[in-house]
Amino acid sequence: MAADRVTIGDRVLVGANALIVDFDFHPQTPEGRAEAINAGAAAPIVIADDVFDGYARHEGGHW
Repeated sequence: MAADRVTIGDRVLVGANALIVDFDFHPQTPEGRAEAINAGAAAPIVIADDVFDGYARHEGGHW
């Protein structure tokens, strides 16, 4: 999701269930949320060439 900009380079692999989001969905502080719940901060994301953006979930046991 992009509120501003997400740029993805060449030969980039994105793992299953990974999220690339360039904004907070809402302000971080309770006061900010009380003022404007949808006013999250946004900043561009640049993913360089030859990057793997994976997703890992670990629940107990060993890696």
